[in-house]
Amino acid sequence: MRSLRQFALWLLEFGVLGVAAACGVAAVAAQGGRWNDRLDLLTHLILVWLTGGLIALVLATFLRPNWPSPDPSRCGGWCW
Repeated sequence: MRSLRQFALWLLEFGVLGVAAACGVAAVAAQGGRWNDRLDLLTHLILVWLTGGLIALVLATFLRPNWPSPDPSRCGGWCW
């Protein structure tokens, strides 16, 4: 059962990565709308790209709650 849960989380992580990558590529491609009328259509959906990126950021933050935190002793106490 544990491996099934890990597989589902792994699958969800890659789904979040895919959404984030797609939103990033679409947002960058929308910048081509300055010169191309077809790419200009993507600029009208910029709120979709922004929302998708923010959702991916929030999900990535909560999917990995056990990320290693910086050790203050190794960075002189100036870690985040």
